[in-house]
Amino acid sequence: MNSRFFIHITLLFAAVTLLACSSEDDVSALGGQPLVLYADMPMTRSTVDNQWSVGDEVAVKIGDEIKIYYIKDAETGELTTFGNSDPFRWSPDFDSVEVTAWSLGGFAEAEPLTGITIPKDQSPENVGYTRHDLLYAKGTLTPSNTHLTFYHQMARVIVQLKFEATVELDDIFVYLGSDYDEEGNSIDIVPLTADFSAPTGNANYGTWNNFTNYPEYGGITMFHDATPEDGYDAAFSALLIPKDYSRTRFIGIDAISDMGLFYFIPSDGEANLQSGRTYTYRITVYNDFLDVTVGTDDDGTNNSVTPWSPNN
Repeated sequence: MNSRFFIHITLLFAAVTLLACSSEDDVSALGGQPLVLYADMPMTRSTVDNQWSVGDEVAVKIGDEIKIYYIKDAETGELTTFGNSDPFRWSPDFDSVEVTAWSLGGFAEAEPLTGITIPKDQSPENVGYTRHDLLYAKGTLTPSNTHLTFYHQMARVIVQLKFEATVELDDIFVYLGSDYDEEGNSIDIVPLTADFSAPTGNANYGTWNNFTNYPEYGGITMFHDATPEDGYDAAFSALLIPKDYSRTRFIGIDAISDMGLFYFIPSDGEANLQSGRTYTYRITVYNDFLDVTVGTDDDGTNNSVTPWSPNN
């Protein structure tokens, strides 16, 4: 599948006196009816898996004003503002309003989002995995169309491992993006910081650029997921800034034993990471080599690149 996953946020009207939506200038004028927001997502673990949690923050921008909302009820998806903060309000003078919104791993700030920095270590102790899941949405709201859809702007990589070698799971570490230059020196190739430009026009995904303007690159330590696929012994996940990693030592597996460090070097197109997609690499670890499945399952289904959604 080549479609990409999304999250619905439904904005509903409070009170029967709503006549129309506001303009960018007047939407927050006092005296109008407040926007009552509800988040609609599948019931799974976290925003990475399409589920909000109580307290998750969402920045909502109309015109030049940004307000912070948070999830009040994870089951219904109801959003509200903090404390006595005034929510956006409708005005009866206009029939549509342009809205953008974003959330970064369940956190948001009342300022435009222009870039992101990800950690090298994405293990749970460093909250690096879920904390850097960038969701972005934009749309024109009217009384008859009040859905705002959030799209993941990062790429997700999953490594499924099967062991045909004698190793201890606790001794396994999986890395992304440790390579060598032409002189044989070890280098890290994953950009940890990049500029983000919000999607424009009909696009749902923004653009990532200026990797080389930032000096810090890294090799990513992947998050050890507790739920491997059937037939596999372990799964590891990471979120990356989208970039092409083909023909690099993209995946490294270290068993902390006499086996040493194994690398997988993807061919052209096998690691050209795009926003909003999940890239799955199924790897069998032997004593002296790796067997990597990319592109097809046993039944011939192309399943290495999928939408980032459990419902597709």
